[in-house]
Amino acid sequence: MSELKKKSRFIDLLLFSGNETATTASFNLVSFFFILMMTDNLLLGAIGAGIIFSASRILDAFTDPLIGTLIDKTITKYGRYRPFILIGSVTLNLGILSIFGGFIHFQSDSLMYLWIIIWYIVYIIGYTFQSACTRSAQTIITNDQFQRPLLGALLSSFSYLFYGIFAIVAIPFVNSFPGGYSNPLGYRYLSLVVIGVNLVLTILAVIGLRTMDKKESYTKILDAKKVTLKSMFSLIKRNGPLKALIIAAGTNKFAQLITSTSMVMFFTYTVRDIAAQKIVASWGLLFGIIGVLVGLVVASLFDRKKSFLLGTYLGLLFPIVIIIIRPFSPELEWLFLGLLVAIIFATAVASSNVLPLIADVADYEYYVNKQYIPSVVGTTFSLVDKLMSSLSGVILAAVLTYIGYTAGMDPTSRAFWGFFAMVIIIPALGHLASILAFRFYPITKTFYHQMIIDKDKA
Repeated sequence: MSELKKKSRFIDLLLFSGNETATTASFNLVSFFFILMMTDNLLLGAIGAGIIFSASRILDAFTDPLIGTLIDKTITKYGRYRPFILIGSVTLNLGILSIFGGFIHFQSDSLMYLWIIIWYIVYIIGYTFQSACTRSAQTIITNDQFQRPLLGALLSSFSYLFYGIFAIVAIPFVNSFPGGYSNPLGYRYLSLVVIGVNLVLTILAVIGLRTMDKKESYTKILDAKKVTLKSMFSLIKRNGPLKALIIAAGTNKFAQLITSTSMVMFFTYTVRDIAAQKIVASWGLLFGIIGVLVGLVVASLFDRKKSFLLGTYLGLLFPIVIIIIRPFSPELEWLFLGLLVAIIFATAVASSNVLPLIADVADYEYYVNKQYIPSVVGTTFSLVDKLMSSLSGVILAAVLTYIGYTAGMDPTSRAFWGFFAMVIIIPALGHLASILAFRFYPITKTFYHQMIIDKDKA
């Protein structure tokens, strides 16, 4: 087998794929409960909570290239990615425990804001270290035409499985404590569960990388000293597929994040039935996994570009159906909830391809521009992705302010339409932007196969 043709054992793919869930577990906790905890538990202002959420993601975005460059410059006797996965896990979990543990509660709002900001920064640094390795380590594990979409399906399916279970269990769990969302104990115990999931999956991911992530795996393709921040600027300037993917996947991620940050309030004030959230989450778990499998099949039979576009078109279609027919009456609740599950299915089809597409772009960069910098590729993608998705916190804060949100407020017409726009209208616009951007993405299945053949001949 040449150095350019890489294939791993299925068990190693399976173990490594848990690294995505290890980080998205904490991401789910933050996206579901960060603003809710700050407004209902810490009694801080909605605008302040939204600004912290968004500003921290902007800071996170600008740390990404620095961390990506560090990873691509580093080769240890334990490989490249395994040390950074462990460092990221410890840092991430320390931040999560400090934010959601409820061990410190200052009487001064300013000190409380400062505490949250500091530990949120710690959390996002750890998150970036660990998640960057998920994106970039794919290039060293496999570039096989079947294994890469298979790895993408594994990465996505475990994340959707955790997301579905989390969405079903977490909200009623936190609300079950006396005082509901204002009680810090619910957030504390939930954070301990998330930390435990992260630690177990991190260890398994490190084990899965032990065969391919070795010092000798990199010596033939990279002089680590050549990787600098200039590599990122060269990458953005010359790599057309990366630009298209950043816009397409970034707007898709924006749609996904803005939905998750509004989910509790959407079912409270728009659907006006918080129990329906559990129904949607339960069926969404099933159809999310089905969506991942559909994404795998389409990517294998055709290519990852077509699979991503299929999910994105469906992600645009189902919200349009809701907007047109407006199935809000009690007798049409089944149709409304069914369409919400269909949106989850569509999102799964599209998102199951994003991580493999990032690896494809990293291979393209090595093929066309002679730079093997998969971590820089992944974190450059994350930079713009996070800048775009950081708007979700600002928009949610603006909506909360517009409707005059207070903890436990009664449903109002403004709240109904405010959260309807957050979960249905704005994500639909995000999917439309993705479709337009992906017209400029050139890496098809045929192109990728030819790229590998050409590099083998070189």
